[in-house]
Amino acid sequence: MRILNGDRGYIAMGIPENSIVAEVFAMSRHQRHRDARLQSVEEEISKYRIAQVPAEYDIALWKDKDGVYREKFSTKATWNHIHVVRPTMENHKVIWFRHATPKYAFITWLVAKNRIATGERMQRWNQPVNTGCIFCTHPLETREHLFFQCPFSAQVWEVLVQKLLSDKFTNHWQDIMYLLAGSILDKTKRLIVGYAFQSTIHSIWRERNDRRHGEKPSLAETIVKFIDKTVRNRLSTIKEDGGSNIQVWFEARFY
Repeated sequence: MRILNGDRGYIAMGIPENSIVAEVFAMSRHQRHRDARLQSVEEEISKYRIAQVPAEYDIALWKDKDGVYREKFSTKATWNHIHVVRPTMENHKVIWFRHATPKYAFITWLVAKNRIATGERMQRWNQPVNTGCIFCTHPLETREHLFFQCPFSAQVWEVLVQKLLSDKFTNHWQDIMYLLAGSILDKTKRLIVGYAFQSTIHSIWRERNDRRHGEKPSLAETIVKFIDKTVRNRLSTIKEDGGSNIQVWFEARFY
């Protein structure tokens, strides 16, 4: 009404200022106006009333994942409508599993997406830094080299899980991810190897950064002992397995 006749539009129409459309249709009032614009509005209201437009209150409708408008609100559907939906990362369950430690899972996620600052990535950024491996002086530090083609990290990984995996043991990144994602390992071994995998990635990456910043190097044996203790502590907190997980770990490490 304000568009038609300023602040007096709704007054001239005999309509309360804050009325919604459904309320206007439900009113029994009808007036004739000298102003042709107001009269045209009256005629349109009459047309809708004659057509028996139901006098219902306006309600909010939300578009669901299929594009259908519904009364039920979905945070996920709304988020997906206002953002570009990215494809689910392959093998994400290898990283985000029930008993994972968040900080270990997070660094593993970054490594899996190749988002950590390896020598290879720093070379792309044209940074004037040493892009070689700090452990073995390999000229180019890549994700695959650091986990676990480098002799230093390969030694740590092999000591930890070689007996557990037996003939399935591998130190190639893609093969490890395939092993953890598939059904080759039983549930217990998949959990243990997956947790040891993440803990090893975290420890190797931390040792790598410490050395690059001038800290005293740690021996491979020291790192193995730390990871072993970390795995034992985590497995000991899992009660629903009846202690079978930590027993399998002990048998593979010390027998």
